[in-house]
Amino acid sequence: MYKNWNAICGCEDKRLLMLLAVSENPQTLAGLQKGFPQFFTAEEQVDPKVPMSAFRELVKHRGEKTVTDICEKLGIPLFLFGDHEQDIGPIPKKWEKYHGRVFGDGRGVRRLMYSGETCLVLECSVPAYMAIASERYFDVWH
Repeated sequence: MYKNWNAICGCEDKRLLMLLAVSENPQTLAGLQKGFPQFFTAEEQVDPKVPMSAFRELVKHRGEKTVTDICEKLGIPLFLFGDHEQDIGPIPKKWEKYHGRVFGDGRGVRRLMYSGETCLVLECSVPAYMAIASERYFDVWH
């Protein structure tokens, strides 16, 4: 069972949208699937659009999870910059202004261009780490 992110984004009840989006409890999800089957799918979605409000809540209440963990679970590919071996490369100087920004901190959406795509800054701690993702994976209006 996978979440149908595009259907969840269209949910008009914001409390239900948030519950569908952030719940990870298998029993809760099974009950939601029985009552609201339109919000679930048997196949993993290609290029899901995750509600921005739900993503912010996941980041805000992430506990031990990293932004990378959250994006992996949601199927959102990341571009990682920093000084780690798996990173694309160092953080470009022109992006250093995003230092200390954490996506869930209520400061709004920070956009930048990378590889011809508008991306969102999901986390940044210059000079060690920066995580960005294409805006096309988010429904910024929900």
